[in-house]
Amino acid sequence: MDDFSSIFIQLASALGESSRGRCLPRNGNLVRLSEKELKALVIKTVDSSLWVLVFNRLGIFGSMSQLQITQFQKQCKDNTLPFDREHIEGTLRHLFDNQESMLLESLLDTIQEFSTAYVNNNRQQFTKKIIIENAFNPYGESYKLSAHEGLQSLLTLIWRWVLVNRTVIETDGVKQSGLWRNLEERVQNSKGDLEELNSITLLGIEFRFFKKRTLHILLPESMISILNDRLASSRMLPSM
Repeated sequence: MDDFSSIFIQLASALGESSRGRCLPRNGNLVRLSEKELKALVIKTVDSSLWVLVFNRLGIFGSMSQLQITQFQKQCKDNTLPFDREHIEGTLRHLFDNQESMLLESLLDTIQEFSTAYVNNNRQQFTKKIIIENAFNPYGESYKLSAHEGLQSLLTLIWRWVLVNRTVIETDGVKQSGLWRNLEERVQNSKGDLEELNSITLLGIEFRFFKKRTLHILLPESMISILNDRLASSRMLPSM
């Protein structure tokens, strides 16, 4: 674990520890719970934290929307699976077999955050220009892209559906989108100069950054066609 103090904080929360509880120690769970109950609570809390740690370290969160991450963390807390080899292998195998549906759900979670430029002729589909609000934030003397939001979901879809056509898994986990990584590097290296980010072209896609932290993405026609065909075949969009 990165820091066991975080586990103790979670354990305190699971035990109902609070300032009020410490003022009334006779009402604390440490007094009322049996040894068996306390052991079960400790195991559940640690297992829950380990699931989150593994998903983070393996880069799985990079393919999930913020809503998916929040739901996963809640599931870990409320219905914790034992953190053992059998459950870990089964969970990772399920994720790998269902990676495309997970990416689709990630985009569905964030599609409402896109501007009306995403809608064309009363249909939701990719158009030449996509506008994403709050796409980046101040970070030290420069900027940082907003992770686990619409932008990352979109770039991950483009990378895996159009440019690479597969998920690459390395020894340290899922390889993140090269498109996302390259754009993030350009943003951080701008040293806070928006003029430098006025127009960035990566693999045929143009990115335009604005002071309101808005990002305009201009896709080439060939890429738009591929994306809409894939989304239509998934029944997320009507057939073109």
